[in-house]
Amino acid sequence: MRIRKVKYGVLLWFVCASCQAIPFAPTCSIAALTAPNFGTYNPLPGALLNATGVLKVTCANGSANFTIKLNAGNGSGGSFAPRKMQSGTNKLNYNIFTNAVRTTIWGNGTSSTSFITGSGSCRTSNSCRYTMYAQILASQQTAVPGDYTDTVMATLTY
Repeated sequence: MRIRKVKYGVLLWFVCASCQAIPFAPTCSIAALTAPNFGTYNPLPGALLNATGVLKVTCANGSANFTIKLNAGNGSGGSFAPRKMQSGTNKLNYNIFTNAVRTTIWGNGTSSTSFITGSGSCRTSNSCRYTMYAQILASQQTAVPGDYTDTVMATLTY
């Protein structure tokens, strides 16, 4: 009897050791480290104005494949082309892009937009950072002074 109990105990320990080696499903979060801030925009020359912001993805319990999608924002009426910041009833056209040359609109994959696909280990000590390239569009000479804002929601799916 004792020998059987010892063998059973060893087998149980082996199974538990194997169970501990199986990783738990990752849990991930997203946060804005910095939001794009354009500062002061002078509409009279009709020039573009660029700004950047940074999103951070952090995962616990291993690595994950994920996507980061942005909605059109509160001021745009559901349109990505272009997004709109508001100051009262006044609007200012802008957009957020996935690339530094500002040619690919960061959205949710609809209406000719793209989104970020990430993979890898975005652990707390090694989070993954993604730059938002924002731009106030040119030729808005009729813009009136004001504090223009918009709220854009980022969705992390993993």
